[in-house]
Amino acid sequence: LFLFSCATTTPGTKQSSSIQDLNYYVNIVSDLSDENFMMYQVSFENKTREWIVLESPTILTNTPAELEQLQTITGEKLKAWLEAKTLENSVSSYNTQMSLAAIGVAGGVMMASASDINTASWGAAIYAGSFTALAVNELLQSKRSVEFQNSLPGGHMLNKVLVPPMKVVQKWIMIQYPYRDPGPSNKPSQRSYLPIPFGVKYKVSKVNSEKIEKNILIQVE
Repeated sequence: LFLFSCATTTPGTKQSSSIQDLNYYVNIVSDLSDENFMMYQVSFENKTREWIVLESPTILTNTPAELEQLQTITGEKLKAWLEAKTLENSVSSYNTQMSLAAIGVAGGVMMASASDINTASWGAAIYAGSFTALAVNELLQSKRSVEFQNSLPGGHMLNKVLVPPMKVVQKWIMIQYPYRDPGPSNKPSQRSYLPIPFGVKYKVSKVNSEKIEKNILIQVE
């Protein structure tokens, strides 16, 4: 399975949408994923003649504890992961190279460094590129929300999404699932990671028209 095929610009499974004429599709980028790390791609399809804006993203899980377990990966860690997966799948792997190019992260996953941010500890955290979903939500609701979003690659789902009329826009998010230790009685090969269902909620509006002012939830199972 690879990210795009010649036949469609909306790979993945179509999800139910609360916004008329705005469809979305969720796809797992298998060449860049395993049981610990999952790369999700979401295609937003605008069926109207107006621009649609999705903003104010918030990550949702079933319980508050899961927000603290779920990790979003960007920056230095994302760069290292993609390099390792490229090596694992071989540099000549067509699917892997297509996947990297299609989600727009090849060669551009680190948009900020510690020197770009006023507070050194804040800059170091962005550069490292690992936040819990709870921390992400707190950042997105804080005075640093714009600063945080500017540190993300342009194609990241936690940025504002602008979908042109009658077009498809594709975004992505990398998630690290928590390690689940089955105890000393089991063999290391039987250890696994705990998949956590989550969603990203946006506030949706249209440009140059009466605002919809509705929320849409991108649910990932």
